Amino acid sequence: MGGAGQYQPLVRRGTEATSTRVARTNKGGRQQVKLVIAGGYPEQQLKALRAEFPTVNFVHAPTPADVLREVPDADALYGWGAVNHEVLAVAKKLKWVHGPAAGAEWIRSVPEIIDMPIQVTNGRGAFAATIAESAFGMLLYLTRNLGIYAENQKKHAWAPAQRAAHVGLSGLTLGVLGLGKIGTAIADRGQAFQMEVIGCDAHDVARPSYVKRFWLLDGLNEFLKSSDVVMVTVPITPESRGMISATRLALMKKCSYLIVVSRGGIVDEAALPGFLHSGHLAGCGLDATDPEPLPADSPLWDAPHTIITPHTSGWSTQTSAAVVEVFKENLRRFIAGQPLFTPVNKKLGY
Repeated sequence: MGGAGQYQPLVRRGTEATSTRVARTNKGGRQQVKLVIAGGYPEQQLKALRAEFPTVNFVHAPTPADVLREVPDADALYGWGAVNHEVLAVAKKLKWVHGPAAGAEWIRSVPEIIDMPIQVTNGRGAFAATIAESAFGMLLYLTRNLGIYAENQKKHAWAPAQRAAHVGLSGLTLGVLGLGKIGTAIADRGQAFQMEVIGCDAHDVARPSYVKRFWLLDGLNEFLKSSDVVMVTVPITPESRGMISATRLALMKKCSYLIVVSRGGIVDEAALPGFLHSGHLAGCGLDATDPEPLPADSPLWDAPHTIITPHTSGWSTQTSAAVVEVFKENLRRFIAGQPLFTPVNKKLGY
């Protein structure tokens, strides 16, 4: 697997890539694109973009009112959650929206965009390495009792946990639910830990040769029964919401581990504490919950053998750099009228 910032062309299932040339020209006779950047954006990065793409008119629109004012004659729009009904109603020339996040569930809040001639891209691939590292950080925290030792260290206590309480990863079966970019990065690391890797996905995706078994979603129950560790990387969709119900949690192996690094709401979070208190699950790592922030009175905070992080599994300096590179590659292709780099299937929402 390549490091952050190294990319290969992606083909999304069910996505027909289209190209659009922008006809506006500047004083030098070159094609010019008006690209609105919504929300906060570092001025230094904006200067760098202007220097690298002189034919692009980058317009910073920090507030929603600024976006509404600037978007009517814009060719492209960049931003976290910048698109709403009001924006689409006035964006008569808009041809491309780029959301720098890995997810694109915002599309379901503006379903009219599906039939509009607007291409959508996301930051797919930029987050994979760091999220995979975070997922294994959570797993090792649980299997090696690092939480216990961190507390003992505060007490200056040299107090080994019981030998049986320590679990090695070699030989365990890692089940990856969702074999996209993030899921594949997790599978790569599982294979490096000498785990047996199995997978499950909504589509018959291309997958590494070391994935020993694979199921479509109609085999999800068997997948859960077969896994010592389940890592959830699927996007949140109407189909995936509540996918791992209390009934399916009960199918998981006794003393197995569950790690969620994509979105909350896929696992029945109300049922989850009971499986942890009973010992049916040996541990759980959650980087995403529903809702977010997780309410202070949620039973998940006090569930045993649980680590919760505030949706930060994708944060790193490498990710930040990779997010910019993905955006720039899409922009290069947009200017050239080529198929975009990370197209989102608007009907599927990913």
